[in-house]
Amino acid sequence: MGIASFDAMLSVVRVNHLDVETVIVSWDRKHRSAAVMGLLDIDGQLVDVRPDVTGRLTSLLQAPMHPDVLRLAYPDADLVLSGQVSLSVSVHEPTWARVLDNVELRVQAGLRVASEDIVTAVWVTLEAAGQPNGSVTLERRVMFPELPDDIVFEPAWLSTRQEGAGEHVSWGDATRSFPTQEITRALMVLMNELAVRHERETNLTESSNGKLVLTKAVVSL
Repeated sequence: MGIASFDAMLSVVRVNHLDVETVIVSWDRKHRSAAVMGLLDIDGQLVDVRPDVTGRLTSLLQAPMHPDVLRLAYPDADLVLSGQVSLSVSVHEPTWARVLDNVELRVQAGLRVASEDIVTAVWVTLEAAGQPNGSVTLERRVMFPELPDDIVFEPAWLSTRQEGAGEHVSWGDATRSFPTQEITRALMVLMNELAVRHERETNLTESSNGKLVLTKAVVSL
């Protein structure tokens, strides 16, 4: 919800302050509070706005603002050593897209990424597109991948509730709401990773004997 609150704030800026290109946001580590400190134009000059404008924009940001929001969206921010962090937030770059890109790049690079981070990236992207984000049902595409980054599981359905319950939307229909094919590709990479982890965890149970091959996986988000 913190990620969504950043995007809600940026949406208001785009609509009401057409000359603004960047929002300066300050985050306090001790109090976990985020505040809009100023608005910059394309030349990096401070835009003169009424005193209540920054306060109104700040009120749109989630309070408290969990550090995971900044860690996922702005991984270069110094969240540990600094008591206060200053962010230059582009008005035209959605926060959910930053999270999706950052998490997908780490997964593709083979770095250790928590499943919770992958779930968050998928959830906020589907939420931004207005698609069901309770769970995703995936079907096996290949039995055994030839390359480490091969897609094993392909999404088939999105559901409004966990465990595949609730209303359903086919993956093909859902992709029409994504602004670019790159978003579709990144989501497929992350959903596949979640399904592969689900299969791996299933094989850790005594009943599977480590030999279970899933033809379908339902991943709750």
